[in-house]
Amino acid sequence: METKEILKKSIDEADLVLIGIGEEFFPSIDEFEEEYKRLIFDKRIFGLQLESLYKEIMLKKWLENHVDTKLEKAYSSIVNICKNKNFFIVSLGVDDYIYKFDLQNVVTPCGGRRQFQRKKAGETELLDIELTQKLEKEIYQAFEICDFEKLVSFDEMHKEEKLAYNNIFSEEYDENGYLEYWNRYLKWVQGTVNRKICVLELGVSLRIPSVIRFPFEKIVFYNNKASFYRVNGHLYQMTAELKEKGVSIPENAVTFLGNLFV
Repeated sequence: METKEILKKSIDEADLVLIGIGEEFFPSIDEFEEEYKRLIFDKRIFGLQLESLYKEIMLKKWLENHVDTKLEKAYSSIVNICKNKNFFIVSLGVDDYIYKFDLQNVVTPCGGRRQFQRKKAGETELLDIELTQKLEKEIYQAFEICDFEKLVSFDEMHKEEKLAYNNIFSEEYDENGYLEYWNRYLKWVQGTVNRKICVLELGVSLRIPSVIRFPFEKIVFYNNKASFYRVNGHLYQMTAELKEKGVSIPENAVTFLGNLFV
């Protein structure tokens, strides 16, 4: 039986499915970097205090307008896997792509670009999504028409607040943005003991192993009813302790998932 068929069988027979999404799912932004350099130079927009935030806003808009068809297919496969299953997804992405599919059991510990955070009275607080979208729109429009005066004014108004997206790239990452969902995930994991679980680790590197890679290995190690699939173009090797339960798939996870149901 081919690996894909073995995986599908494991998913079908499992009571629970745990999915970890890693760096191989991160969208390529090389083209954006070149476009952004030209934008800054052409419009002579230099020396702004919140320039890194403005760049993130432009990147978010760029990603919305440049859909990666390979990523789209891979995520569609993930949605297909989760259909009619008790599942949880842990993603290292900050592009919020996973939220396009309205899946309930999802946690993104590295944050994303759905909310701003700011410093107020010495404390970090999260802005709601509606206010974040309003501010994003103002900034994007100012860039579009090269309203340098408005950008400078926005700078002066918000620079002391250290306004930034709520993710690990901000100066003081406010983890409250994901903790509720993380606690829900930990409770879900507690319910996997002695139950048939299929664990999929998709394109996860060793950059932040404490979030997905090591915990997933631990879950599989202690559960005799677990099956484990590590899909990775480079770091696909399986530990000796998990060789009886695990399957290594030496292929880019996006490519593999995109072809899973073909």
